[in-house]
Amino acid sequence: MVEEVRRHFGFKIDPRDERFKELLEQKEKEERKKAKEAKKKARQERITAKLEEQIRLIQEKDRVETNGTQEKEKIETSNAPQEK
Repeated sequence: MVEEVRRHFGFKIDPRDERFKELLEQKEKEERKKAKEAKKKARQERITAKLEEQIRLIQEKDRVETNGTQEKEKIETSNAPQEK
């Protein structure tokens, strides 16, 4: 990162120089911000994946229950005494 700061100025600059310190601090701050955003994005993606999995499981459960209810109704209807 020190080299990056030196390249920014375009000439060799003493690391004790205030301009160097300020720019170095700014670069470090930007790096921390990027890391924080990446961590936040990864967390959000994990949460989204978990929610999508839960939705899928609920839909699967509902589908199975609906199919079971429909089959039960068919059996009850076919076993019911027919009126003449």
